[in-house]
Amino acid sequence: MLRPALLSLLMSLAAASLIAQEADPIREHVTKVVREHDAIAASTHALVTSEIEAKVKATAATGNLDAVKKLVAEKKAYETSGAMPSWISGVPAVKNALKALAETDARLDAAYRNAEVAYTKALKIDKAEAIRAERLEAKLSQVTITPDGPAAKPDVAPPPKAVPAERNSAMGTIDLMASIDVEKDSVNGRWSKVQDGFRTNLVSDRGWGSGIRIRYEPPEEYDFIMEFTRNDGNDSISQLCWGYGHRFRWAMGGWNNTACAIDEVRTQNFGENPTSVKMKLESGKRYKSVVKVRKGQISCYLDDKLITSLETDYSNLSYNAWGFDPGILGIASWNSSYTVHKLAITEITGRGKRLARPVSSNPFGRVRRFKF
Repeated sequence: MLRPALLSLLMSLAAASLIAQEADPIREHVTKVVREHDAIAASTHALVTSEIEAKVKATAATGNLDAVKKLVAEKKAYETSGAMPSWISGVPAVKNALKALAETDARLDAAYRNAEVAYTKALKIDKAEAIRAERLEAKLSQVTITPDGPAAKPDVAPPPKAVPAERNSAMGTIDLMASIDVEKDSVNGRWSKVQDGFRTNLVSDRGWGSGIRIRYEPPEEYDFIMEFTRNDGNDSISQLCWGYGHRFRWAMGGWNNTACAIDEVRTQNFGENPTSVKMKLESGKRYKSVVKVRKGQISCYLDDKLITSLETDYSNLSYNAWGFDPGILGIASWNSSYTVHKLAITEITGRGKRLARPVSSNPFGRVRRFKF
């Protein structure tokens, strides 16, 4: 039987070993930077609030009702959305505080990026995904400085613009499901065709970027329609689009089901570019997604609600989808199983082109990972 002193020593060593195993220097560094950032953000918030309140009192003493009402409205806007009045950056103390806040925002973003890379290199994929989702959450709530003064949530897309009235009448809606051969058109994973009464659905596996090539070259302007349900998992489904010589995608429920975005814009990928919108998908719920491709603009709808849009000549779009030839459409899921109930195209300007042969020599089963 072990002596009490020896037993105590062994228990201490075991506890120390367990603590050492659980230590995570990558997470510890991120946590440290987050605390530093939050402290600076809190002090900046208190300073800005104090300056606004001081100006309200000083203006009230002049008896100028309209000026006071304007300041009170600015104070409310700051409290509810973080939008700062344009004059606040002219206050020296606030100017210095905002500069420090912008610098700590940059340090925090770098800490998240480095942590994601470190976890990925260590093959800790779940932790890499979690740190990526945290980074997006932080970016979507940031307040940074612009040449015209502070602006709230710069990385969130501005209110999207609806597509203008069509110049030409639609030439018809084309069903794309029948042309898909899951054995020849699956990329980076496996899709199946499943009968649901008189309809055929597509069902994806939970691969890391399971794609389907659609043997169809779209016209100049079109609506790309998809109806889908997420079966399980907690990540994205995308429509791979082609417009004016450039590839892009409309991704929903990405970054661990935190956002939707058009990707990539000016080489900024999902969660980083101005089209990112904070949004979740519900598993088991059927959705209808429509991507409207027009000359000068892309608009993305979910259940007939405009989610985001981008004014573009398409030269700033550069999504790299391995296994997809230029010019064709496609869909892809990421680490989640989806059922796709409908795939269709409405031709707006020009006519599309069906392809009778397989669109790529890249055979089914050859794994080529593409970013999601």
